[in-house]
Amino acid sequence: MKTQALVVLEPGDPFTLQDIELDEPRPDECLLRIVATGICHTDLKSAAGGTLVKCPAVLGHEGGEVLVSTLMTRCWNCYQGGFESY
Repeated sequence: MKTQALVVLEPGDPFTLQDIELDEPRPDECLLRIVATGICHTDLKSAAGGTLVKCPAVLGHEGGEVLVSTLMTRCWNCYQGGFESY
């Protein structure tokens, strides 16, 4: 599936809006529509080459999203933790 993301191609490069291709969600994943995201200090440091993030990179992990679809019947993390009612 195609979407757009702000990508840092090389450390120190500016963020550029690019079309990217994502794999379809696996059965244990869900599809979220990102409606907003934030860039934090760690993202800016990563973009500048100050962390171990390999480029090209899509940064920004503080998102607001809407669930689009899921094939999951239960949360695997909850199941592993013994909370089978979830």
